[in-house]
This record gives sequence, C-alpha cells and structure tokens, in this order.
Amino acid sequence: MWILQEVLLAKDLILICGSRRLDWARLEMFASTIQDLMSATGYADPFIIHLLQTKGLRLVERKQDWSRKYLNKSATIPIMIFIEEFSEWESYDPRDKVYALVGLTRDAVPIDYRLSVDAAFETVLKFAVCKTSHLHSGAKVQNFATLLADSMGVLLTPALT
Repeated sequence: MWILQEVLLAKDLILICGSRRLDWARLEMFASTIQDLMSATGYADPFIIHLLQTKGLRLVERKQDWSRKYLNKSATIPIMIFIEEFSEWESYDPRDKVYALVGLTRDAVPIDYRLSVDAAFETVLKFAVCKTSHLHSGAKVQNFATLLADSMGVLLTPALT
C-alpha cells in the first residue's frame, strides 16, 4: 500500500529490476499505446486485457489520471475515493489500507497504530460520515462501510450493517 504514495506523488520515476531500468514515461506510453490500439481496432486479446487489469498497469493509469486532474491544482481527492479505488491492494497491517493513503489527500484522518483494527475502522468510518461530502446518502455510507470492512478484514456488527 505504501508504494502508492511513492508512485502517485513522484515527479520522476524509474523502475529498476536488477540491472534493468525503465523510465515511468515509457511504461505510460506502452500502456496508452496498447489501449489506443485496442480502441482503434476493436480487437481485445484476452492476454492484453488481463495485462491492462494488473495492479501495476492500473497504477500507471491512476498516476496519469492523478497528474491530469489534480497535480498543481487546489482540488483534492477525498480519501474515500482512494480507499474505494485501492481497497483490494494488499498490506501487512490492515490499518495501512487507510493510513497509507492519508498522505495523498488533505483529509485529516487520524492515524493511530495504538488502535485495534476494529477501532481504526470505526474511526475512519465516523470520519467519512461526519467530515466529508463524498458520502451523501445512507446507501453510500452502507456501501462504503462494507467495502472498508472487507478491505480491513473487519466483521460488521448488525448496528453497522
């Protein structure tokens, strides 16, 4: 999860694997070219579709979106958007499903590793309901609570469902 901050906030990225190096810009160009070719030809190879759905290439797409929409602008993305977008990403500590995303937003979600996972879940859910405008309806709150609970491995109690 923490790699998201590194990638999304970096101005210049280079991927290194052993002695091999790849500029992030070339990776972006590769992903865009594949998507453009699929759109232009209508051909959707199952392997290419799978490749484009990998976490790595989805992160390339997210970084492009982030740069296009929000870089050097006063707008901010609510943390709930990041939680929804990256809920399936893995982390050793379930609290990092939220804490690793706090640096990407102006939302002041309290970070406290002394809290149990259940208590951290409740704190984030209360923050989402009380402090953001992203969740406008009861159905959105319910959907977000379910997604967050699933992401953090928390069992929802009847009072929260």
